[in-house]
Amino acid sequence: MFLKNFKFGNKRVGKDSKIFFIAEIGINHEGNLDNCKRMILEAYKSGADAVKLQTIDPDENYAKNTKFYKIFKKAFFNKEETIKLFKYAKNIGINFFSTVGDVKTLDWFSKLNPPGYKVSSGLFNHLHLIKNICRKNKPILVSTGLATIKEVDNVLNYLKLNKINKTALLHCCSLYPAPDLFLNLSTIKFFIDRYPSIPIGYSDHSLNSKSVICSIALGARIIEKHFTLNKKKSSFDHKISCEPKELKNLIEQINNVEKILGTYKKNLSVKERKSRNVMRRYIVAKRNLDKEQVIRINDISFKRLNKKKNAIGAENIDKILGKKLKTNLTKEKPIIYSNVHEKKS
Repeated sequence: MFLKNFKFGNKRVGKDSKIFFIAEIGINHEGNLDNCKRMILEAYKSGADAVKLQTIDPDENYAKNTKFYKIFKKAFFNKEETIKLFKYAKNIGINFFSTVGDVKTLDWFSKLNPPGYKVSSGLFNHLHLIKNICRKNKPILVSTGLATIKEVDNVLNYLKLNKINKTALLHCCSLYPAPDLFLNLSTIKFFIDRYPSIPIGYSDHSLNSKSVICSIALGARIIEKHFTLNKKKSSFDHKISCEPKELKNLIEQINNVEKILGTYKKNLSVKERKSRNVMRRYIVAKRNLDKEQVIRINDISFKRLNKKKNAIGAENIDKILGKKLKTNLTKEKPIIYSNVHEKKS
């Protein structure tokens, strides 16, 4: 059984937890250690809960004649550099984890004791790697961008077989950038209905942040957004990323949306409870009424009152209709139970 809520480092992820925000540094650091440290710090200052890298050895993942090999070769941090970044993030107090692309890298990266792992949609069919990630007994966030629903079901069953109960699914559109037409955010609601025990999130690759706000309204509890120091830079994922000020503003918007959305159950606030007594209607005499008169609908009105002690609420109309009055009542006088006989005439 998958858990609805679970710890992820120093935060909680889940259906009943606050939005968990991941600043996706990825390879936007371009292999520059100082740049990456600054990005980690800026993400923390902006309010992100975690930063995520892509720790992928190009020699283990890409043929040398591909553009991906050249990009990742330029942006790869070795073991020693990654350890420095991990310690830096830990000292700041922000969660640091990664999409690890191969078992060789996983073996040394896991020794850093990260809070969890991310499986990208490009690694969705890499069951050998997923099996080895499962052996680390950490939470696993799974991006579903390139997967069919059958593949999603298969991976979840695979995680169950490997005794993983801390996982979350992230909806995304794996286009860079992702046009609005293909975002299909309603899939978030579909996942929530289909997998009620699994936290659902959204990984955004669009050129703006409105889709992030929409995803939260649909029920996403995890947000992943690419992050950069300069989105005007070419190549890598800079174009689809937030700069520090944008990231801070986005997280502030998310916090406000969470307040606006409130809780799932129908609850009245303390102020609403006070307003309830002021704004509800009560039963009053529509005209002067005589003792022993049978109360009919035309004899009463429903009004707000200043003084309503013992006044009968409009919802209790059936409890007085057809009963006789014990006393005379003047027009506008609230009717109370002691004014009427117990039995109908």
